[in-house]
Amino acid sequence: MSKEKLLKQEKGSVAVFAIATIFSLVFILGGVFAVSTTTRKNQLRTLLKIKEIYAAEIRYEGSTKKKIADYVGKPADNDKNIKTEDANGNLVTIPAGFIVVGASTETTPLDRKVDYTYNGDGTPTVQDGIVVEDGDGNQFVWIPVGTIKNKDGTEDKIELGRYNVFAKDSTPFQPISSYKSNTEDDEVYQNQYVIQSYRELTKQIEGSNIIAKSLESFKKGTEGNHGFYIARYEASQGVNGKPMSKAVQTVWSGLEQSAAAQKARLMYDGKGFYESDLVNSYAWDTALIFIQKYNKNNIDYASIEGMSISSTSKKTGENEDIVCNIHDMCGNYAEWSTENCNDTNWPNTRRGGNYSQASRLTSDRIGYCPSSYLSFIGFRVIVYCDTK
Repeated sequence: MSKEKLLKQEKGSVAVFAIATIFSLVFILGGVFAVSTTTRKNQLRTLLKIKEIYAAEIRYEGSTKKKIADYVGKPADNDKNIKTEDANGNLVTIPAGFIVVGASTETTPLDRKVDYTYNGDGTPTVQDGIVVEDGDGNQFVWIPVGTIKNKDGTEDKIELGRYNVFAKDSTPFQPISSYKSNTEDDEVYQNQYVIQSYRELTKQIEGSNIIAKSLESFKKGTEGNHGFYIARYEASQGVNGKPMSKAVQTVWSGLEQSAAAQKARLMYDGKGFYESDLVNSYAWDTALIFIQKYNKNNIDYASIEGMSISSTSKKTGENEDIVCNIHDMCGNYAEWSTENCNDTNWPNTRRGGNYSQASRLTSDRIGYCPSSYLSFIGFRVIVYCDTK
């Protein structure tokens, strides 16, 4: 049977199943419709919502699923984010107007070097660290969350969360369990190792650092799209005060955390399709878990000292600090985050190692006073897509 006939047959089967399900629900709900008008209206709204969900499933399942390989070097739709999957069936959302950067061993220019070797055929898979690029050449790497399908048929799970244990052993990576503190304006996180000194505030309070633009939107967008994007490079200064994520640029350092947060938010006006923000602790820690799991050399990246890579500052991407197509999370410059240190004198938190301080690791979190603007601290942008 031809591929076209098989596809039509699949579309028909999905449509018939979904329609049959909808009519079954109509029959079930119909028996209880002989009640008050108000109740009947509520039931009707419920039924219409169910119909809307199934209609969406028909549109998705009844069409050919888009492959991410089809978008290598080709701009995605400018009017919407594109949901695709890699060769192993893992979901990847391409932001509106972005392209997928193809595999290349070229080192000139530096940002053309992209390693897609997981599947052995040069096709991008989430295990590699899929690189996307906007119309101005800024590059980001996809960090997958949820269930991840491997080429050998096995599955892994990476949960979006805050972590403080990154050891590469047989122990599964577990995010810090959460509980509400005695106040209403923040969440405190702990596990058996206990992080009592750091947290992500959900409301801006006086004297704290600048919090995430919307932690809830970031979580919802990440979990709904099965991932988020982290800048491939440390931020450099672009036009109109906007940051860039490009190779061989001078790192934008010497900013206070509040200024770094404001700059990161300005990078994109995603027109409702996606948002940019300063990296938060969920993004940094989950990216580290991803790197620990899938980096090609199986190194304990979270425990590397930044100064071991280089004791002098470099332009973006010039160090050999590259894992899963992401540069310089360990070395070069430390990076501001939206994480808050509970010490009111030192609320601003930076992550990672750097070229200037000994014994500072990729997983480190260190608090600083609000007026700190140090030459060895830069920042990194994240992008997360809407679920529409």
